[in-house]
Parts: sequence; C-alpha cells; structure tokens
Amino acid sequence: MTRRSDPPLPRQPVSRWMALTAGLAVGGLSAPALAKPHLEPTMGAEVTVTDNIDLVPNGQRQSAVVFSEFAGLTLREAGRRLRYALDGRLYLDTTVGHGTDVALRPDVTGTGRIELVEGHLYVEGRLLSQRELINAQGRVGSSSVIGRSNQANVTTLELSPYLTGHIGPYADTELRYLHRDTLVDTRDGDGAGAGENRVGNAMTNALSWQVTSGRALSRLRLTSNIEYSNTRAEVDENDLERQTAIVSADYAVTRQVFLLGSAGWERIASPGLSDTRRGMIGSVGLRYRPSPRLDLALSAGHRYGGPTYEGTLTYAITSRWSATASYSESMETPQTRLGRPVGRIALDPQTGALVIADARDLGIQRAVAKVGTLRFDMVGHYQVDDVYLSVTRETRDYDTGPDDQLLTAGARWHHRLSPRLTLIAQAQLRQAASDTAERDASTLTGGVNLTYALSDTLTGSVSLSRSQRFSSRPEDRYTENAIVFGLTARF
Repeated sequence: MTRRSDPPLPRQPVSRWMALTAGLAVGGLSAPALAKPHLEPTMGAEVTVTDNIDLVPNGQRQSAVVFSEFAGLTLREAGRRLRYALDGRLYLDTTVGHGTDVALRPDVTGTGRIELVEGHLYVEGRLLSQRELINAQGRVGSSSVIGRSNQANVTTLELSPYLTGHIGPYADTELRYLHRDTLVDTRDGDGAGAGENRVGNAMTNALSWQVTSGRALSRLRLTSNIEYSNTRAEVDENDLERQTAIVSADYAVTRQVFLLGSAGWERIASPGLSDTRRGMIGSVGLRYRPSPRLDLALSAGHRYGGPTYEGTLTYAITSRWSATASYSESMETPQTRLGRPVGRIALDPQTGALVIADARDLGIQRAVAKVGTLRFDMVGHYQVDDVYLSVTRETRDYDTGPDDQLLTAGARWHHRLSPRLTLIAQAQLRQAASDTAERDASTLTGGVNLTYALSDTLTGSVSLSRSQRFSSRPEDRYTENAIVFGLTARF
C-alpha cells in the first residue's frame, strides 16, 4: 500500500444505519411543513427455502430456511417548493440450516429537492442503500438472502446545495457544492468472493461553477464548467483528485441536426494510477433529432490519456414500445462507481416507482479504472402485459493487473391474470471475464412469481427460482433452487 506523509483517513465513525436514520430524520423534520404528503407504511414477512444456501458445488450443498421480517414505507410529496420520494424497507434475515445466522438487509431509495430562496437557492438530497455484489466473478444466487459471502451492504448519501442566477437574457449560472458518503460494509463477505475487494468507505466533496448561454443566442448553446472534486478513501490507492475546466458547444445547423463540440483542460491524480493524467481534453460529435420519437447523439474525443467515445439514443418504436441506449466512459474509484447510481435516481412516470437509470450489481472493481458502460433498455406496455428487456456491458481498464469485462442480459414479463392476481417471469444471464481468462464464468438465473391481493391492504406471494453456474472449472459450478412465500400488509 502506498504510504503518504499526511495521516491516513480515519475509519468513518458513521455507520450505514446512522446514514439511513439521518435521511429519514430529514424527511420527518420537514413533515409539519408539508401540504399533503402521501405516506404508506408497510410490514411483512418472507420465508425462503433453498437447497444451496452457500452456492457450492453439488456434492457440498447445504439446505437452509431464511425467515425475513421487514418494515418499510413509501413517502411522496410534490409541492411547489418541496418535492421528494422515498421507498424504503429494512429486512431482518434469520438463516436456519447448518447453524443460525442473523443479518440486517437494507433496501432504501430516496431523492428530494427543497427550494430555500425562490428561484435561486436549492438543496438536493439522495439516498441509496442496498446489497451489492462484491466480486463480479464470484457466486451469484437467485435471491439476495442466498450466497451472502459475495455480497456487501452499500449505503450512499448525497447532499448538494446549489445557487442559480441569471445575467439578463445572455447567461444562466449555477454554483453547486456536493458532498457524498459511500459506506461499504463487507462483514458478510468473508467467504468466496470477498477477498481483495474490501474497499472500505469513502467521502467525496466537489465544487462546480457552470455558466450556460441564454436565449440571446438562439442557435448556439454554450456551456462552461469549472469543477474540483476530491475523493478520500480508507484505502489510499482509492483516493482521487480531479480538476476540470471545459467549454461545450451545441450548434443547431437545422431543426433536426446539431453539431456538438467541447474543449478544455483536466488533471486527475490518484495513488492507484501509474501517473497523473494531465492535459487538454476535447470532443466532436453530432446530434440528430428528426422527430419527437427519435433522438440520437454521438461524440468522440480525447480524455483520460486516450480516445473516448460517448453516445445516447432514445426511440419511441411504437405507441407501446420504447428503447433507450447509452455509452459513456469515466475515471472511477471503487467507491465512486458504487455511488454513481445515486445520482441517477428518477421517478417512473408510468408506475410512480423510483428507478435507477444506471447499471448496478456488477461487482466492486478492484482499483481506480477507466470504466466504459454500454446500456440498452427496451420497454413494452400493453393492457395486461408489461415487458422489460435490458443489456449492460461494462469494461474496466486498470493501470495494473488484468482488465475486466462484464455482461448482463435480462428479460422480465408482468402479466395481470386478473385485477387481483399478477404473474411475473424473469431471467438473467451474467458473464464475467478478465484478461487472464482463469476464472471466466457464466451464471443463469430465472424465476416465476405469483402475487395475489387478498384484500385492499394485504398481499400474498409465492415464487420459484433457480440459478446455475457454468464454468470450465468443476469447483466453480453449482446449481441452486429456492421457493419463497411472502405476505405484505399496507397501512
């Protein structure tokens, strides 16, 4: 480990549960000032019966029963100056098999914004706390209560006050500060899969100033951004300091065609990199928007010490089907990659649920890396059916050691058999490979679920699932089957 003259960052005294409590307390303190918040508490229980709790080869399998009790809430408010949404559950999992084990499992997603000074001063907050995969090449089960040795509880809390202003019709300005805590608890990850991926906690502070041209420039949109960010981690190699100054331009050649370009300077320093990345950055691109149904943007340039590429696509195929695709590259530490989805939480206009528009649960990267993420999603909505298709491919280019290539492809089908009975079927293929090709493996998971509304406030469910791992190494192969019974009450 690299030694530095400054004292090491002390271990974060705040646990993930204190971060969760702080997020809930903010919402609770704000409640008296809310107009008409929507609050729906829930509680329930699940029983999972599995024939391979530790995801080991067939000759070593151990059956187990996992009893899970949970309490949660759904909270919504969409006022003029205060908007927020929170979906949260906290599970208590008790595993009974070849021994008894008890663990807490969070599943919390939240986002919100408050306007402190009308039209000028705002504060945004986001919270994400869920189980994450530790080792991308490790074992993956059909449920988060199975194969816990390769899982970690990850909590990311983000607060961002910002100040906006206007320079007549010529420019809009935004001064923003961001603070993010990423807390990684791998205490359950003491078996296969944890290994070297004990990355610890991290704290990020960033300050940025952005100026965007106003309506005075009708066909040309200019954006300048100056930003400084500093990520401090428990492991020195995962520290990252970045200074960026960049100007971007968007010029409307016609109503459908836009020229894109950017130029600037950037410095990235980290003990996990072989050298400091410093120098000019830039890109050129094209955006094509022939109709409200199609929007395509592609760009190529130079950044992070080499060529970079980016692209986005949104396409309304029919009135029922839509597709989105994106590719982006960034320099990430293990913690900033884990915390990235918290900045991409959004409210689904179709279902009203909180969704995360980013690839998750791909495994914790080993060190600082140039990360390229390709994501494709397709959604279809019918009267009694909803279909979801997704593909994610992520490459991790490390300065030292073998690079990683990760792929997930999944499908999910929702079918409403009746007003009270719903069928859900899903499947996912995962592949993880590295340049050494010593531990390449594929895992296929799938399952079906039946959910029945016993009353307006009580729901029961039963599901069957299976996971199977394919590998050239016999010690890495396994199969796992599980059945889950659940009961949820809403108040």
